[in-house]
Amino acid sequence: MFDNVDAILNQNPIDREKLSYFSNYHAYCHWTDLMKLAYLATCDVPNYDVQANNALREVITNILKSDALRSLLSDDDYERYGIQSLKSA
Repeated sequence: MFDNVDAILNQNPIDREKLSYFSNYHAYCHWTDLMKLAYLATCDVPNYDVQANNALREVITNILKSDALRSLLSDDDYERYGIQSLKSA
């Protein structure tokens, strides 16, 4: 297992099950979670209006589903912008 550390760490995505064999992996995950919480707790992270964002998502989805815009988008654009689910809609 430890002979292949470089190969395990360079996999994309990293196999978290194999990483669990490393003694400090759990501590590292816990530490990174605490750093994320500390960032959110201490930085001035804006609060967004969830309902307004959901309404905006609907508007954008309807625009992206329109035939006029669909003809402007290439297959790569759907993947680039993370809207693959709208491709077949």
